[in-house]
Amino acid sequence: MADNYPATAGFKSLGASEIAARIVDRDPERRLNTMISITLVALIGTPMVGDEIALTIHEGVLYVRPRISELVALGILVKGPTRPASICGRMASVLQPSNDLLDLIERRGIQLDGSDDDALWAAVGSIILARLEAAKHQRM
Repeated sequence: MADNYPATAGFKSLGASEIAARIVDRDPERRLNTMISITLVALIGTPMVGDEIALTIHEGVLYVRPRISELVALGILVKGPTRPASICGRMASVLQPSNDLLDLIERRGIQLDGSDDDALWAAVGSIILARLEAAKHQRM
């Protein structure tokens, strides 16, 4: 993860921006669940851009986009080679699981065929938490 990546959500001015940043930081469970959901869509879904993933998991694109950036920075997801137009009309990369993530899941013996969704959810969650914790310690 980049050394200059913030540990908490920031804001440029007092008011709505500050309130939004504080809301994001005070709900770590939502953040983690969103990150897991994004990762699962990338793992088992058809290739999508971030805005399509936001619609799929029923979250706002402005909440999902930073989570995607975090997942890419953590090495959980990578930007794919294709860049279709997103919902807003701009070109965006499709998101794919990193080879590292696929290897970690395979080592845990978890199938991506939907036969054990709870195990997959738990594995992805623990991988993300471990990466977040490692990034936090690296910044200190």
